[in-house]
Amino acid sequence: MIRVLQNWNEIGAAIMALQRAGLPLHQTPQKNWDHELLRELVEPMDRNTSVIDLGCGDGYLLAMLSAMGFHRLQGVDFRITWRARVKQILQARRGGEGLHSYRLRRGDLRSTPFAAHTFQLVTSISTIEHGFDPSAFLTEASRLLCPQGILFVTTDYWQPRLEEHDHTTAFGLPWQILCREQIESFVTTAQGAGLKPIVANEVPVCSERVVFWRNRAYTFMAMAFRKGNTTR
Repeated sequence: MIRVLQNWNEIGAAIMALQRAGLPLHQTPQKNWDHELLRELVEPMDRNTSVIDLGCGDGYLLAMLSAMGFHRLQGVDFRITWRARVKQILQARRGGEGLHSYRLRRGDLRSTPFAAHTFQLVTSISTIEHGFDPSAFLTEASRLLCPQGILFVTTDYWQPRLEEHDHTTAFGLPWQILCREQIESFVTTAQGAGLKPIVANEVPVCSERVVFWRNRAYTFMAMAFRKGNTTR
């Protein structure tokens, strides 16, 4: 599966779907598009599914999965903010399941301490555009996944390469908006790591720039891969 956020109508539909499901929203409206795509993907899954969010940020995705009933949840980021810790505690209290509805760990996404084949689902929301070597990232994601496990990735995107500014950073990390050529290379690298698109399709053409941040205008892209599964 390779999807591109095309317009604000898709964002509105995603927000409404999450609200109907009684799930918490992301504070950034556009990121609810990412979350709704993942919700659709995981809705049929057993709630005992083991999940790790690489680049968990302030824990919005983990909070949504916890609200859906998933409880084997881990998050890793190079820094864990106080906002993430507060969200973790509040989510646990809402669920009435003690102090840890999910666990947060500070660390390197490309080299985590978890054993191989630990997780059935690996997620990474708006992370790979921050200077991560695709091969190292995908090798670690594949190592973490059980056979037939799923990797769900989203990223900042615009079809033609946008002009880069020297030393562009965000959250203390390098930042770039990926282009079609880079996405195609990412998919090829993923296949080399044993991860194949769940549904084979070309990279969709962009429609509207719906994300405006730091004087840049672009959109989001989402991809889903399965480990050790033939493309269908």
